Amino acid sequence: MAYICLNFFSVFSKILTTNSKDQRAFSVIYSFFASVWALLFFILETDIRTLKLPTNLTPYFVLFVACLFYGLFERYRFTIIKRVDISLFSIIMTLAPVTAFIGSSILYNEPLT
Repeated sequence: MAYICLNFFSVFSKILTTNSKDQRAFSVIYSFFASVWALLFFILETDIRTLKLPTNLTPYFVLFVACLFYGLFERYRFTIIKRVDISLFSIIMTLAPVTAFIGSSILYNEPLT
Protein backbone atom coordinates (compact mmCIF):
# COMPACT_ATOMS: atom_id res chain seq x y z
CA MET A 1 0.00 0.00 0.00
CA ALA A 2 2.85 2.39 0.85
CA TYR A 3 4.57 1.62 -2.46
CA ILE A 4 1.37 2.33 -4.39
CA CYS A 5 0.89 5.63 -2.53
CA LEU A 6 4.53 6.62 -3.15
CA ASN A 7 4.21 5.98 -6.88
CA PHE A 8 0.89 7.81 -6.97
CA PHE A 9 2.55 10.73 -5.21
CA SER A 10 5.39 10.79 -7.76
CA VAL A 11 3.02 10.83 -10.71
CA PHE A 12 0.74 13.38 -9.04
CA SER A 13 3.73 15.60 -8.23
CA LYS A 14 4.90 15.44 -11.83
CA ILE A 15 1.48 16.51 -13.10
CA LEU A 16 1.18 19.38 -10.63
CA THR A 17 4.73 20.70 -10.99
CA THR A 18 4.65 20.56 -14.77
CA ASN A 19 1.73 22.96 -14.79
CA SER A 20 2.97 25.19 -11.96
CA LYS A 21 4.98 28.36 -12.42
CA ASP A 22 6.79 28.29 -9.09
CA GLN A 23 8.12 25.03 -7.66
CA ARG A 24 9.08 26.73 -4.41
CA ALA A 25 5.45 27.45 -3.61
CA PHE A 26 4.54 23.84 -4.32
CA SER A 27 7.38 22.65 -2.09
CA VAL A 28 6.30 24.93 0.77
CA ILE A 29 2.67 23.79 0.51
CA TYR A 30 3.71 20.12 0.42
CA SER A 31 6.05 20.51 3.40
CA PHE A 32 3.39 22.38 5.36
CA PHE A 33 0.81 19.61 4.88
CA ALA A 34 3.43 16.94 5.64
CA SER A 35 4.33 18.78 8.86
CA VAL A 36 0.68 19.06 9.90
CA TRP A 37 0.14 15.32 9.36
CA ALA A 38 3.37 14.48 11.23
CA LEU A 39 2.33 16.68 14.16
CA LEU A 40 -1.15 15.14 14.19
CA PHE A 41 0.26 11.60 14.29
CA PHE A 42 2.76 12.63 16.97
CA ILE A 43 -0.01 14.01 19.17
CA LEU A 44 -2.23 10.96 18.64
CA GLU A 45 0.53 8.40 19.25
CA THR A 46 2.51 10.03 22.09
CA ASP A 47 1.67 10.30 25.74
CA ILE A 48 2.56 13.96 26.28
CA ARG A 49 2.63 13.58 30.08
CA THR A 50 5.54 11.11 30.00
CA LEU A 51 7.45 12.78 27.16
CA LYS A 52 11.01 13.68 28.12
CA LEU A 53 13.04 16.02 25.93
CA PRO A 54 16.83 15.63 25.66
CA THR A 55 18.88 17.88 27.91
CA ASN A 56 22.10 18.11 25.87
CA LEU A 57 22.45 19.97 22.57
CA THR A 58 23.53 17.08 20.27
CA PRO A 59 20.01 15.79 19.42
CA TYR A 60 18.84 19.32 18.65
CA PHE A 61 21.83 19.92 16.39
CA VAL A 62 21.17 16.65 14.54
CA LEU A 63 17.50 17.61 14.21
CA PHE A 64 18.48 21.01 12.79
CA VAL A 65 20.84 19.45 10.23
CA ALA A 66 18.20 16.85 9.26
CA CYS A 67 15.57 19.58 8.79
CA LEU A 68 17.98 21.63 6.72
CA PHE A 69 18.80 18.73 4.39
CA TYR A 70 15.15 17.71 4.17
CA GLY A 71 14.18 21.27 3.23
CA LEU A 72 16.88 21.42 0.56
CA PHE A 73 15.81 18.02 -0.74
CA GLU A 74 12.17 19.05 -1.02
CA ARG A 75 13.08 22.36 -2.63
CA TYR A 76 15.10 20.79 -5.39
CA ARG A 77 12.93 17.67 -5.75
CA PHE A 78 10.05 19.67 -7.19
CA THR A 79 12.42 21.58 -9.48
CA ILE A 80 13.96 18.35 -10.76
CA ILE A 81 10.67 16.51 -11.16
CA LYS A 82 9.50 19.24 -13.52
CA ARG A 83 12.44 18.66 -15.85
CA VAL A 84 12.93 14.86 -15.63
CA ASP A 85 10.74 12.03 -16.91
CA ILE A 86 8.63 10.43 -14.21
CA SER A 87 10.02 6.96 -14.96
CA LEU A 88 13.60 8.10 -14.29
CA PHE A 89 12.55 10.03 -11.19
CA SER A 90 10.75 6.97 -9.77
CA ILE A 91 13.87 4.84 -10.23
CA ILE A 92 16.03 7.44 -8.49
CA MET A 93 13.58 7.73 -5.58
CA THR A 94 13.45 3.93 -5.27
CA LEU A 95 17.24 3.84 -4.95
CA ALA A 96 17.24 6.44 -2.14
CA PRO A 97 16.41 3.95 0.67
CA VAL A 98 19.05 1.54 -0.65
CA THR A 99 21.64 4.30 -0.55
CA ALA A 100 20.55 5.28 2.97
CA PHE A 101 20.78 1.65 4.12
CA ILE A 102 24.28 1.16 2.72
CA GLY A 103 25.41 4.55 4.03
CA SER A 104 24.12 3.82 7.52
CA SER A 105 25.81 0.41 7.49
CA ILE A 106 29.10 2.09 6.66
CA LEU A 107 28.54 4.85 9.21
CA TYR A 108 27.83 2.39 12.04
CA ASN A 109 30.44 -0.18 10.86
CA GLU A 110 27.86 -2.94 10.60
CA PRO A 111 27.77 -5.75 8.03
CA LEU A 112 25.19 -5.41 5.26
CA THR A 113 23.58 -8.69 6.33
